[in-house]
Amino acid sequence: MRRTRIVLVLSAIAPLTLGCSGTSTGGQSPTTPGSLTASLDAAQVVDPSTGQLVTVPTALQGASGTFAGHVDRTSDKLTWHLTYQGLGTPLLVIADIHYGAAGHFGRLLVRLCGPCRSTHPAGVTDLTSAETPALTSGATWVTVLTETYPNGAIRGQITAH
Repeated sequence: MRRTRIVLVLSAIAPLTLGCSGTSTGGQSPTTPGSLTASLDAAQVVDPSTGQLVTVPTALQGASGTFAGHVDRTSDKLTWHLTYQGLGTPLLVIADIHYGAAGHFGRLLVRLCGPCRSTHPAGVTDLTSAETPALTSGATWVTVLTETYPNGAIRGQITAH
């Protein structure tokens, strides 16, 4: 009975693995996605000194944002677009990507913009060969900082597609 289950599981997995191996598509393996997204809000912000989620300030209860990006593995470039709203009238806005699982603080991976010049900044950022796979690992997040909220006004976990 046990052998039958193993054969059935392997039979189910084999087509998936075989379908994923093979020819390259523009230098990227079909199993390594390059499209990235994140939904940002104040409830995801973590205090770096305590590692705990922060209590959302009343002024940021309606704050939100989105992040969309694409990693080009052949050139180690990240093409990205960010939107944010509801931050009030901050004097300085900075957007960063950090290492870290959801609910955890982590070190800086890359700065997207600082100061960001609009509420819809976009750009192309050079990455190192170590940063490129990190972005699609599920263990990175994007945050928008302001002078009033230097540890993050809004944050979102990056998901690879």
